[in-house]
Amino acid sequence: MKGLGTDEDVLIEIICTRSNEKLKEINEEFSKISPKNSLEKWIESETSGSFRKLLISLIQCKRSENSIPDENRCKQLAQDLYQAGENKIGTNEDIFNKIFAVSSPPEIYSINEHYSNISKYTLKKAIEKEYSRDVKEAFLTILDGILNPSEYYAKRINKAIKGIGTSDRMLIRALVSREEIDMREIRECYKNLYGKDMVDDIKGDTSGDYGKILVAIANTNCR
Repeated sequence: MKGLGTDEDVLIEIICTRSNEKLKEINEEFSKISPKNSLEKWIESETSGSFRKLLISLIQCKRSENSIPDENRCKQLAQDLYQAGENKIGTNEDIFNKIFAVSSPPEIYSINEHYSNISKYTLKKAIEKEYSRDVKEAFLTILDGILNPSEYYAKRINKAIKGIGTSDRMLIRALVSREEIDMREIRECYKNLYGKDMVDDIKGDTSGDYGKILVAIANTNCR
């Protein structure tokens, strides 16, 4: 956010994929970097509209911690999303914002399942139809980060290294944040998505000690 322009892609990746616990830690660390203005104040000044509302809702860390979803409630929330989007002209963005910002990952997973039984579209497709630009990417990131996090990070790693040049910060974040979680699954997803070996791609796009460290991380065998 600092300086001219805002890197919305980074805001989406970090804020829309972290747990309450991690976001609280990020808020605390941000206040040390910027003691005069909180993370919320920065986001208010750097973003706008529905995108700003969703990010602020997420960093307030009010997401449910329920690990076992109430299926009847999740079914009703899926119906609420359908009524707020596909089943009306326009979109009731407050309903989408509230459900995505306060539901726990297991609840979102359940809501997604129930949505497919209500609509001819998946929840992901419905979001793509109802939203555009940054707020669409934010909602999809929340969904992808819950339904298939390994695939989400495989795509981030590929995005970081494809084309001319390397997005080093993105590559480092993706690898380091998942090193002890699901790196093996990420490699498998990468192979399925792109038909190439992720470690080889990283090796070919980096060099020196920096490249050796990233390759070592990418070769981690968790789970």
